Amino acid sequence: MHEFSCPDFPLDKNQKISSLFYKEKVYTFHAALKYVHKLLYKRISNLEDLTLVLIEKRGTCSSKHGLLAQLAEENGYSHIEVKLGYFKFFSRTLPELKEKFNAIGADYIIEAHCYLSYKGSFIDVTSCQFDARQLLNPKNLLEEVTIKASQTGKVKQAMHKKYFENWCTKYSIDFEKAWSLRCAVIDCLVQKAENV
Repeated sequence: MHEFSCPDFPLDKNQKISSLFYKEKVYTFHAALKYVHKLLYKRISNLEDLTLVLIEKRGTCSSKHGLLAQLAEENGYSHIEVKLGYFKFFSRTLPELKEKFNAIGADYIIEAHCYLSYKGSFIDVTSCQFDARQLLNPKNLLEEVTIKASQTGKVKQAMHKKYFENWCTKYSIDFEKAWSLRCAVIDCLVQKAENV
């Protein structure tokens, strides 16, 4: 990952988040994208404090892209936005969970995924341990909404859960079993990332 479909700009070291990147010897936005991309795919300890991505050297799609959107905004680039996409996540993507998919009677679940967008482009730095675009193919995108960086924690989780509940109701799928499967999917991805 070397080219990004968004502007590159120097970070203002007098800004809060930029100063944290400076401590990591990261001085431009594209360098920040590359740096965050290499961090471990794993949840931060407090979803509401996005600076923990840099402190704990890890993050998920939500925290990593939320932090980067805040970084862009504090440097005057508020048009680099966080998107929340609802994707079909198919059982064939993680064959080791096939039985769990069979148990709920579905060959896919709904996964919510955050990424950045600039003038319609898709910028995803979730993980270098796996390719999120292969896991969550854009042709399986059901809906996309713009959210604020500050909404990538508990607000995003609540939005995802509500969308997931509606999907379960529509297709008569047991919510608890399906949500448990969704958690197993995330655990599996974390395990794969840690074993790379």
